[in-house]
Amino acid sequence: MNNVKKQHFVPRVYLRKFTNKNKRIFVYDKEKNDVYASSVDNVAFHKFFYDQPDNKQETEKSLGKIEASFGQILIKLFDKLKLKHNVLTPNEKKIMFEFVFIQMIRTTSFRKRLPSQHEVLVQALKEKVNIDLSDLDFDAKQTQKSLILSDNVQKVLSSVFDDKIFLFWKNNSDIPFLSSDNPSIGIFNENSIVDNKYEMYMPLSPYYSLSIVSKRSYPELLELDNSVLEVNPENVKHYNYQIIKKSVRHIFSNNRNFHTIQDLFQKYPDGRFLRSSIEKPSFR
Repeated sequence: MNNVKKQHFVPRVYLRKFTNKNKRIFVYDKEKNDVYASSVDNVAFHKFFYDQPDNKQETEKSLGKIEASFGQILIKLFDKLKLKHNVLTPNEKKIMFEFVFIQMIRTTSFRKRLPSQHEVLVQALKEKVNIDLSDLDFDAKQTQKSLILSDNVQKVLSSVFDDKIFLFWKNNSDIPFLSSDNPSIGIFNENSIVDNKYEMYMPLSPYYSLSIVSKRSYPELLELDNSVLEVNPENVKHYNYQIIKKSVRHIFSNNRNFHTIQDLFQKYPDGRFLRSSIEKPSFR
């Protein structure tokens, strides 16, 4: 088998849900303040992004298996979302949870943050997932690979899975959910440092997105687990601004109407507008 040269840190099977009827995805480049159309083959990748000197492409192969499992869910997901309740089977939820988490740690954004967070990460890995990287010379790519391939990480994901509530958001507004080169993000909600109110968020298409929260932090939402809830335009703006804020460079949509974002970045090139108060879905 030939080695994979173009290695996507956001998988194409996911990005296809953000294409238009002509299978084109629209890209907003934050650095150039420019919009262009592309194919999913030509965005969110770097050549040999995960490769190590041994050239075995273990990370790329492991991610390929995760993407294949996720792709099987996507085939029926959007029909199942129309049911509004009991969207995923327990096994499908586990696959989705793994995909969302791995997507968080496979990106350029995560690798760029690793050097500044190395000591904290090493300590957390040793205490929480029994991975000891303290004796290794720090290398961001190797650390990222170790996390993606670790059996211990998989065990931890399984152990915390039963604590998770899945909330699917339905967008009926004329503002699409946006995605980016860092589409799976963590959001610390109000007082989260005290009560652990942490939200994993990922857009699934221009019309649906997913939040995963803890039962311990949000026991009042237990009856809504695995259900579809409608959001208003301000909710959509809230999540889009979170995606924009945590993107590295590129934002993705199924249409080229990025005018509002372009105007804001021209007016506030340091991204200051992202600190504005936007209504978010109420977890009550």
